[in-house]
Amino acid sequence: MEPRMSTNPPGRVPLARALSKPGLASRTEAIALIRAGRVAVDGRIARSPRLPVVPERADIEIDGRAVERPDSLTILLHKPRGVVTTRRDPQGRRTVVDVVADAPVRVFPIGRLDLATTGLLPLTNDSRFADWVTDPANQVQLIAIARIVAGRL
Repeated sequence: MEPRMSTNPPGRVPLARALSKPGLASRTEAIALIRAGRVAVDGRIARSPRLPVVPERADIEIDGRAVERPDSLTILLHKPRGVVTTRRDPQGRRTVVDVVADAPVRVFPIGRLDLATTGLLPLTNDSRFADWVTDPANQVQLIAIARIVAGRL
């Protein structure tokens, strides 16, 4: 099976993603809002969650209220050992998002460090920056120095 390729022009993302990435709604909630006719883009009611938009340029409203985008924030966290690199953990373990709970906006990790690993981990609310960092075409290098400590988590 071939990977699904985006049909959106460069710089554009589906409207549902433009609402979900900054935490305005979950992807499912965003789709429901759009299909219910509660979302307008540049003054026109949007009916398709796949409508391509440039999030930084589009005037998006939900129920007649302008959507305000928070300023970009990137945090460099020294991830402690025993903390899970995810936003939510179904097993109830402490997550990197729990560590930065006082951040003024919702952030998500860029990349992963396993449970037993400590190290520098970026978290951001800027999905374009995260996409750029993780895109292999940009050749952002990850450098890891490992030290094995027997019998310790």
